[in-house]
Amino acid sequence: MPTQRVFCYYYRSAARGEAKEPERSAAKSKAGRIKGPDSMDPRQQDNSSSEQVTGEQAWTVYILLCRNGAFYIGSTGDLTRRMDEHFSGRGGHYTKCNPPVKLAYTEAYSKRLQAEARERQLKRWTRRKKQALIDGNLELLKKL
Repeated sequence: MPTQRVFCYYYRSAARGEAKEPERSAAKSKAGRIKGPDSMDPRQQDNSSSEQVTGEQAWTVYILLCRNGAFYIGSTGDLTRRMDEHFSGRGGHYTKCNPPVKLAYTEAYSKRLQAEARERQLKRWTRRKKQALIDGNLELLKKL
């Protein structure tokens, strides 16, 4: 099934001083989150790392599934706040134009540098390898 491309006019008009939110055809809930066909509470996830990081600051690497079918990878020190930003359209240019549908995967790290290194590593992976990680398919992940 071909995906529909969405062009975001927000930054183009903002550069001319006419900042306005892009129009979206999907219905919004009371919290302003976009409800897609597979949408769920952003604090719920399908898969996550089994490691629990304890301490003052836990850094999280996350993978979002966007409405256009693409994966968005990021890292944060406050996952709840960042998910609220992404799902309300304030998370960044990409997720403003291609709203996330669900939180697909998370990994927790004790240090920021570790999380950022893992984020960079995941961004270089192919889509098939990212999907294998999300599905927990270690055999396929090793082959790719």
